[in-house]
This record gives sequence, structure tokens and C-alpha cells, in this order.
Amino acid sequence: MIGRVTWFPATPGTGPPQLLLIPNELVWPRSIECQIQEGDVGDCFTVRGTQVATSVENADVVTPLGVTKKLPRYKPEADGGKLQTIGDGGTNRIVKSSTPEHDGWNTVEVIVRGSEGSEHIVNGQTVFRATDLRQLETPLSASPAKASDVAKQKWGPIKRGRIALQCEFAEVFYRNIEIRAIPQGPLEGK
Repeated sequence: MIGRVTWFPATPGTGPPQLLLIPNELVWPRSIECQIQEGDVGDCFTVRGTQVATSVENADVVTPLGVTKKLPRYKPEADGGKLQTIGDGGTNRIVKSSTPEHDGWNTVEVIVRGSEGSEHIVNGQTVFRATDLRQLETPLSASPAKASDVAKQKWGPIKRGRIALQCEFAEVFYRNIEIRAIPQGPLEGK
């Protein structure tokens, strides 16, 4: 699946719209997100029982509230990034490698090849890649899973899911939304 979204942040500095790959149906679903929020466009979030394998470095990141946190930042292995599996029963953020967004309309492409991998492209520049997209094999409950419970559970590939555009606490405008099958991909000819 290749998804492309062009958006314009109508209210600067407010909440994050996201593009999500969702394998279930709860109000706050288990998902792997591509963040679409000013300054954070292209960040990946694993939510409520999903995980990805990606290469990262530990980086000091200043949050919108001005707090500095150590977070994993995508860095290709060829450039010195270390391969890690990131994700558990909660929410985990992987910061994108660079910030190619600009004022006005921006374009995000999310390419997902089943559980094999995903890529986040912002204004033509790849800012995140992951492989081995997985989810907990147990059904999702209304409460986030505890770390001790997650450690005992099995992880399996994400085989299917929904795509969602989310608007959380902010006005956002989307245009030119495209979803298409990847040539020679699993949906070709369907």
C-alpha cells in the first residue's frame, strides 16, 4: 500500500494529526502511526501492542512543552544506526531522521509492504524506515497492556488493518489523498 497525504496545519502549534495503520477497532486503536504534526512530521509511534524493527541512535529531543527527553531517532545502519525492536503494550515514539517540512502545504507518503516494512517520506525525503511490523497476538483490551503481561505474550506479523486519518485536538486540512497498491505487491490485481 502506498498512501500519500497533503495537508496544511490550520492552527499552528496545536495537536497532532496522524496517518495510522490500524489492525483493530477500538477508540484508541492498536496502531503504527506516521505523525503529521508541525515539527514532528514523519515520526513513528507504536501504539498499544505494536512493534517495529528499525535502526536508531539515542538523541536529545525537545518536546513541544520544552522538556528534553532521550528518544530513539531513526538513523540508517549505513550511517551508524543500531538495529532495535521498538514497541510494547504502551506508546513508543521513534523520531524521524530530519525535518524537511515547510510552511504551507506539505506531502507525506507512507509506503507499507504488509508486515515486511514501512517507509515515511516527507516532501520527497525518506525520514523513517522500519521492518518486521508486528502486533501482540492477544486481543486488545480497553486498557493498555502492562509490561509484565506483554513479556509473556506472543508477537505476530500485522497481516491486515485499516488506514485512518486522525485529528487530535487541532484543526487540520487534508487534500489529494491517494491510496494505491504497490506494483508486484500483495494487492496487485485485486
